[in-house]
Amino acid sequence: MSAVPISAVEISAAVFAEAKAAGWKKSDLLWEAEFARAAELFVIGESESANLLWARALRRARRGFDSDDPRLAASLANCAAALRAKGRKKQSEKMFAEAKTTLARCGEWIARARPEQTARSSVHHFRMEVKNRAVYRENFRNRLRAFAEEAAVAVCRLEKTENAPLAVSLARWQKEKPPICGDSRKLLAAVLLLAHAP
Repeated sequence: MSAVPISAVEISAAVFAEAKAAGWKKSDLLWEAEFARAAELFVIGESESANLLWARALRRARRGFDSDDPRLAASLANCAAALRAKGRKKQSEKMFAEAKTTLARCGEWIARARPEQTARSSVHHFRMEVKNRAVYRENFRNRLRAFAEEAAVAVCRLEKTENAPLAVSLARWQKEKPPICGDSRKLLAAVLLLAHAP
């Protein structure tokens, strides 16, 4: 299996329409597709193809994401691990440092994140959410902060070890990926698709 380029053709028009309606840009959807595909390739031992896709995802993140975006940090960390595996220690160290700096700033990204509008099981739940909007938003941000802390731990582990147990986290991503295109999905992808996931 090789790193077949991921293009807009591989992502259905319906998925694009849904993502656009949720405020996602094309770069958001393509980054996620490339990052997930790279993880799949890495797990089956095709690390060179995975490295190419991670490098492409990093270029996309640098062009299209804010400097405090956790997906940029994840891209930097995975590419840093790939550089280290190739013996390029200095470049790897520099990229890991940038990943950690980006994660340290992602609190600002979380503060701008918008809670997703999800279906509720009853009118009661909807009314409670409306009545307690501030609590709902704070719980949402607390959940994102917990994900970001997981990512910070994972990046430190990845920096210190050659081991990369990605298979379990990839399976978790495939099972738990939120169906709604929102900010929590962006952050969860950054956490679970790290080369050395929590």
